Amino acid sequence: MIRRPPRSTPSNSSAASDVYKRQPGGKADVLRWLKENLSVGDEISYSEICKQSGYHKSNVYGALVAAMNAGWVEKVGPGRYKIVGEIQV
Repeated sequence: MIRRPPRSTPSNSSAASDVYKRQPGGKADVLRWLKENLSVGDEISYSEICKQSGYHKSNVYGALVAAMNAGWVEKVGPGRYKIVGEIQV
């Protein structure tokens, strides 16, 4: 029988998921950034939000989808979004 050293991470976790959980910039953080840095009527691209905010693209996309579902943001073109309502965080 081969003996292996104990796992360094808990059995119900993985290194990849641990890194993901530690990443700042969840949807609420991105929405807060949008609220603090943009006004109703402003247009911005998805890539500009990622660059300016420093948040990961998957978190930015998730926040934009949530904001569109809430009626705060509209998609106006490929990768471009317009703030159409007061973002509530």
